[in-house]
Amino acid sequence: MQKYNKVVVCCPAELVTGGPELLHQFVHHLTEQGVDAHITYYPFCSKHSTPEAYKHYKINIISLSEIEASEDILIVIPETATQISKRFPYNSIAIWWLSVDNYFGYPLSENNIYKKGVHWLKILLGKKLSLRKMREMIHFYQSEYARLFLQHNNITALSLKDYLNKSHMDIGYANVEKENVILYNPKKGIAITNKLKENFREFQFKPIENMTASEVRITLERSKLYIDFGHHPGKDRFPREAVMAGCVLITGVEGSAANEVDIPIPSRFKLDSNKFNFESEFKKCVDNIFSNFHNEIKEFEYYRNCIKNEEQDFRNDVTSFVRSYIKQK
Repeated sequence: MQKYNKVVVCCPAELVTGGPELLHQFVHHLTEQGVDAHITYYPFCSKHSTPEAYKHYKINIISLSEIEASEDILIVIPETATQISKRFPYNSIAIWWLSVDNYFGYPLSENNIYKKGVHWLKILLGKKLSLRKMREMIHFYQSEYARLFLQHNNITALSLKDYLNKSHMDIGYANVEKENVILYNPKKGIAITNKLKENFREFQFKPIENMTASEVRITLERSKLYIDFGHHPGKDRFPREAVMAGCVLITGVEGSAANEVDIPIPSRFKLDSNKFNFESEFKKCVDNIFSNFHNEIKEFEYYRNCIKNEEQDFRNDVTSFVRSYIKQK
């Protein structure tokens, strides 16, 4: 196995979301372990700085022009930007699967001929790499969903998962009076959520939108339930944030929600919106959560413990990465 002197992680500029934060966390932990690690922001045509939200991480920025043409440098690229690999013709490339569905541009469970056509057209036009072309590259996965996908395609990969930052570990919900409120992200599964809102007007639904991070946290801490019937392209952060804030979680069964590793909750809290009894099961589940919350929340203790251990698990993943791919000084 080839080993490297330097790691450069490619990150989309000006984005403050789960994926970019993980890319910064990776560089931070590599640096802490003595690795010569840098981040480069794309698009490469402009100069970018580290977002304020990530300035507490140890980050060394490098521009495209400063990256040497050397096989001793490993370039790490998220799965949504495989096309930029051609900017590094003399470097070794690793693809980090922060999601699965975002690579394709549509949920794998969705049989959309048009979107599939767009995916293949982009490959033909050189706007993304095919799995066949990526087969000989190094691969990392952020979720069990991605691991299973890569395994199905006969691609070996190393675990590089993620963790919530410490602001979500400071549990403040224990002394808060919980309200019978159903929270949801209006950007995910909204068609299903709107149908539930229409059919169950006795429940109070509240969208999480136009809020600061602090307001989101307070809202989660005060509410009993968070629902997510959208597609889960990777191991999503919002469900974990909700659970750490003391919410019961109900999800669908799409993407990473389908397995028991990425979202390890009892199956009765995972509802298939395609089943004929979906709405009746939803009502029964919500009624039980609202009337028996103190018992229902105990069902999420295992998930909370998993989330608490994620940072150490990530440190272990980084150590394995260093052992496998970095030349010892």
